[in-house]
Amino acid sequence: WSEIPWQDLAFPSVRWALGALVLTFGWSLLQTPLLRLWADLTGAEAPRWWDTAAQIASPGDLTLAVLALAVVPPICEEVFFRGVFQARLLALGTAAAVLIQAGVFALYHLDPYGAPVEVLSAVLLGLLRLGAGSLLIPILAHAANNGLALVEFAGRVPLWDSLGPWAAPAALLALLLGAVVQPWRVARG
Repeated sequence: WSEIPWQDLAFPSVRWALGALVLTFGWSLLQTPLLRLWADLTGAEAPRWWDTAAQIASPGDLTLAVLALAVVPPICEEVFFRGVFQARLLALGTAAAVLIQAGVFALYHLDPYGAPVEVLSAVLLGLLRLGAGSLLIPILAHAANNGLALVEFAGRVPLWDSLGPWAAPAALLALLLGAVVQPWRVARG
């Protein structure tokens, strides 16, 4: 317990939170085509739990799915991977700390299908953790990302496919806006 950076749960700013959520929205939209490309290149298959997650049929199922996917994992994983593990690795340098924790994060998930997206997500979350100086920002971003995945599962239709031709430009615009807002905030504060 003494290793957990409890002081880092202070909320840094609303601007940081909004920027992180915009960035997360863009990243979340781009994950589906990236996963499909990875599967086509490697032959990796979606894990079986995806099929189970798509069977959300009642409010009780949805409540359990939200807790199991969009609440508990973001809190636990961010406290460990970005709050404790990445902080310990900073002695090796910022880039090494972010990249090592990202690789371990992907290995932890044991998911060949999602590995590239998990590595990139962990890099993004690690950078958000460093820039915000708080664990709340990566927790919110992680929860939003997982929540959007849950929306896709619950809808039983891939969200990307139902969005239409504006999905890619919207995702890229969200990534650009989020990326522009965050470094500006770090430089000023």
